[in-house]
Amino acid sequence: MAQAKSVHVGHTMRTKTGATTRDGAMKKFLAYETLAAFNQGFAQILQSLYRLEKLGFLQRGIFTGLQATLEETLAWANFEVVEMRHGREEIDWNRFGRLRRQWEKKFKDPDDVLLEATHLKKQREKSAGNKSRLHS
Repeated sequence: MAQAKSVHVGHTMRTKTGATTRDGAMKKFLAYETLAAFNQGFAQILQSLYRLEKLGFLQRGIFTGLQATLEETLAWANFEVVEMRHGREEIDWNRFGRLRRQWEKKFKDPDDVLLEATHLKKQREKSAGNKSRLHS
């Protein structure tokens, strides 16, 4: 597992609770890194059981039951972790999207607004023209 100190997660910003985004990013990184290691460990266990079966050290047919049990446990654990992360990821997505839009707005060329308005006007005219041809 990688050392937490060696991971660069960007500039530090404070949240409303006083925690830093770096703290949150590090925690997220460690959660996903741990989940990946967890999944890799299960894959190794399944591979070892398969080898034991092929070598004749497991009763015939028992591998399927063991595999199903292990895969179910793995899927359940993955579901629980992902379910807990889902809400946090959605909050982060919204928050960072808002920050990105603020940044874009700060550096946006005023002429871009005029170009966008002209483009939208042409799209509406084209759309209205297509509708009138359909009703004719």
